[in-house]
Amino acid sequence: YRVMRFAEGGVLQDHLMQYYNLSAATGLMAGIIAGLEKIHAQGLVHGNLQPGSIYLDEMGQPLLTDFSLPRTASTQITPFMSPEQVQGGVVDRRTDIYALGVLLYALVTGETPPSGVVISPRAKRPDLPESVEKVIFKAMAQNPDARFQSAREFQNALSAAIQPVVPVQAVSQPQAYQPAPYRRGTNWAAIIL
Repeated sequence: YRVMRFAEGGVLQDHLMQYYNLSAATGLMAGIIAGLEKIHAQGLVHGNLQPGSIYLDEMGQPLLTDFSLPRTASTQITPFMSPEQVQGGVVDRRTDIYALGVLLYALVTGETPPSGVVISPRAKRPDLPESVEKVIFKAMAQNPDARFQSAREFQNALSAAIQPVVPVQAVSQPQAYQPAPYRRGTNWAAIIL
């Protein structure tokens, strides 16, 4: 048996729709990525990253569980499993990057894509920025070499993708200093005299 901390918020699987908002989803992803970075720094791979293995504490912070559990013949294939994981190939931290992409897809669309298929998240949610869709596609690349190579790289790309786009003409050019026009006031001293 396993003993773990009690997570007051329950499992993420039961709260997916709370993270449909892009800001909420990226905030949650930052916490998950921080946890993955700690796991990867220890030379481990999570290997089972999915909403059912992420718990939420009382503050809504994610807690990663079930990492580095061995895959057996009876393990059910899920959309969160990378192609190399399904095929029994080499599993490394890029396997977790694939799962991050699927998890972000699930958060922003409300559903997971079918196993092994990448359907455009913008087809399900047209208001999703194209830059976020590109992050998802890169994370879910079939070839591990085409994915982000670390959780930090994924986080940096996601942070850049959600930055507001500033149109070129909206950027203000430095203006030459122009003093305010002199306003002549009423000379009350002359009036009183």
